[in-house]
Amino acid sequence: MLTPTLFGSELQAFDHLHKRPDITMIDEETKQVTLIEVAVPYDVFIKQCFQNKFDKYFPLSLEINALGYRTEIVVLLIGSMGSVHYQFVSGLTKLNINKREATFLTKYCSISAIFGSVKVWKQRCKGSINE
Repeated sequence: MLTPTLFGSELQAFDHLHKRPDITMIDEETKQVTLIEVAVPYDVFIKQCFQNKFDKYFPLSLEINALGYRTEIVVLLIGSMGSVHYQFVSGLTKLNINKREATFLTKYCSISAIFGSVKVWKQRCKGSINE
């Protein structure tokens, strides 16, 4: 959980309700904070999920900015059926992953999501046949 004391503040807590991004990177030297959210929503809701994740941590980002840090919110989304949010590769490049590796990781995550969905679907169908 993020607290203002991580940023050299005397405050005990942030006002914002959401204080637990999936991954937080803090660079004390450059005073840069990156809040990273990762999700695998159902494909039709991928755009809505992106906006919800971004909006969820934007107020926290503003509070961290007020403490003298620069913040960036990176939302990484792969649909459960393998579709990729159009900002996935650029999100990875913001994390200092070169574009070639980011593209490879994007394809890898997409295929993994597809395989995972197929396994779940097969298991679910198997269970309904036995009933």
